[in-house]
Amino acid sequence: MGRWALDLAFVWKAVLTLGLVLLYYCFSIGITFYNKWLTKSFHFPLFMTMLHLAVIFLFSALSRALVQCCSPRARVVLTWADYLRRVAPTALATALDVGLSNWSFLYITVSLYTMTKSSAVLFILIFALIFKLEELRAALVLVVLLIAGGLFMFTYKSTQFSAEGFALVLGASFIGGIRWTLTQMLLQKAELGLQNPIDTMFHLQPLMFLGLFPLFAVFEAVLSAQSGPSSGRDGAARPTSIEVWSSEASPAALRTCFPSPLSRKLLLGSLVFPATHPSPCPQHLPPCPSASLSPALLGCEH
Repeated sequence: MGRWALDLAFVWKAVLTLGLVLLYYCFSIGITFYNKWLTKSFHFPLFMTMLHLAVIFLFSALSRALVQCCSPRARVVLTWADYLRRVAPTALATALDVGLSNWSFLYITVSLYTMTKSSAVLFILIFALIFKLEELRAALVLVVLLIAGGLFMFTYKSTQFSAEGFALVLGASFIGGIRWTLTQMLLQKAELGLQNPIDTMFHLQPLMFLGLFPLFAVFEAVLSAQSGPSSGRDGAARPTSIEVWSSEASPAALRTCFPSPLSRKLLLGSLVFPATHPSPCPQHLPPCPSASLSPALLGCEH
């Protein structure tokens, strides 16, 4: 009877992990193409990322409040010391990984993005070995090299190379190795109580927002204000921050809160993708019972 219960628990755990991975595939692919589509007309990827982070924080806070109403168990609230010392490094690495990845869509195609981001699995292996989360085994190194090489060759012939975009994605891949390793270490600290992905996202989002804000202020807000409307790589005019939120029909639209079509696209993505089924949740669930490299081997490192 005990052996039967053990087998059933293993099957249930495998099905749950597979379901989370498939869920992440759906929303990861969807948000990748959405980001590329949106950056063709909206040239502020860091602002877009920050808006998504704000929406995720609001929905995670709402979820925590609803759970608190239905359950007498108090939700986890970290002290400032634990928050800044243990959560901040993970939040900063995650913010830079996501922000640089979205920034690269201004310069590169989805195929080049996929090809370059496939290097993330190599950096994850390196940092997992450095932090002793994995043991160095020839079979593991071979699997990682085959996966990275296969993704590279799969998209090699369909790319249009861009040095700027390549550098941004490669930097995101490097930081992604740190991100996944720190995430693994954060979620496995039982004393912090962040095993629930909603609690994890609630604590990560504010610091991720603050971590991206300096880049946004320098490269998007200040430079855009100084240079005014400019042209993108396709020759199309880049909208200013006022044009993003105001309607072409009337200047009064800004005062009466009627957004432009471009702002509706931005808000739609920030609501549908992170809020309906937030992709960070499947991202952060698999590392709890498994190693930091396992999600990367399954293709969940983007």
